[in-house]
Amino acid sequence: MLWVEAVRQTLGRSLIPNLLGDDKKLTVVQVDAAVEDQITQAFEPQSSAARAGGLEPAFLRKIVDGLRSFVGEHISASSPILLCNSPARFHLRRLLEPFMPRLVVLSPAEIPAAVTVQSVGVLR
Repeated sequence: MLWVEAVRQTLGRSLIPNLLGDDKKLTVVQVDAAVEDQITQAFEPQSSAARAGGLEPAFLRKIVDGLRSFVGEHISASSPILLCNSPARFHLRRLLEPFMPRLVVLSPAEIPAAVTVQSVGVLR
């Protein structure tokens, strides 16, 4: 999985310009560190949560509902951008893909320093 993140960092920088708004800013919803930790712990091989099958459905529902509050009810038709640290980024994208196929989940390392990031809120 580490090589996937390295490739994403390299390629992601070339994809960022397509995600910028008219004001040349990258508008994102940040993922709270506690949420990132919970996702990462659930998928660690030695974790008891991983042995039990990962995250609770209620936790995933909370994430989807939180995103809905930021981007509206037509979440499947829109392309929200989540800002989430690795390795939680990988797992979060895979978890949300069935619900939001157009969702973009970026790690801060994928965003060039020259890009202005504007947060519309924090997903808790």
